[in-house]
Amino acid sequence: HEEVILRLQKEHVKEKLGYIFVPKAITKNEKKDLFIDLTPPVKKVLSQLNKHLTGKYKKYRFVPHLFPTTRIDSKKLHDDTYLKTAQLKAGSLRGCFKQVLKDNPGMIGSIKMFRKTFSTIAKIVLKGSDKAIALTGHENKETLDVYYDKTPRDEQRQYAFKVAEVFDFDKASNE
Repeated sequence: HEEVILRLQKEHVKEKLGYIFVPKAITKNEKKDLFIDLTPPVKKVLSQLNKHLTGKYKKYRFVPHLFPTTRIDSKKLHDDTYLKTAQLKAGSLRGCFKQVLKDNPGMIGSIKMFRKTFSTIAKIVLKGSDKAIALTGHENKETLDVYYDKTPRDEQRQYAFKVAEVFDFDKASNE
């Protein structure tokens, strides 16, 4: 969820351990800690974030949030109390996602659609909801089955023709 990602702080990135720690205190249901593995795409996003902090956004490197806002009072960046406030985190990932879309011309969609697509692909690649929920963070596979199982169009077409074989309308002809 976008609101959880926005609450992440740099200290949550455990590069040596190969994951991002998502404490239950910032998760949507606050029931369990979560982990985001540092896969190549995740590493690329982190690399892009770090690259921005060495460029024109160098002054934001002291902000603890992984996705800081650019609306920061530069004069207060040395105030520890100010640095710990939630007002320093970005309000949305829209800008970051726009950059991802720009860097990947064949990719389309929105953040919400991306999450749903990830869940659907996880279910297909891992051959079932039981394994996919380990990645998606859903508590039960029924949620994944009902809301995230969007069968690809070519597969729907195959199913339609397979089911159509059962029907024989020759006797219903008007000839």
